[in-house]
Amino acid sequence: MADRVQPGTEEQWLKILRNEEHQIRHRYYITRQMTPEQVGHLSSQEGRIQEKIFFSQPRGPWCTVDQNYIGVENLTNALSKRLCEMVENTYFPQ
Repeated sequence: MADRVQPGTEEQWLKILRNEEHQIRHRYYITRQMTPEQVGHLSSQEGRIQEKIFFSQPRGPWCTVDQNYIGVENLTNALSKRLCEMVENTYFPQ
């Protein structure tokens, strides 16, 4: 989670997000979660808006990462797609 990354350690996380280190087949995603204070006051939709604002900083460290791997929405879509593929391959093999 980007909100838990300590200042000065961004580059090591960027290498992981770009799949340059600790490579995995389906890649890593980065998200920003609401703080405990925000959870009681913001809706899930407002939290996602805050996440988009956080990651859209033009000079932020995350601007160099493929935007398809940033945010809860992209992660949710990728997991849904992967689950559908697994179900299809399990129950309807070709």
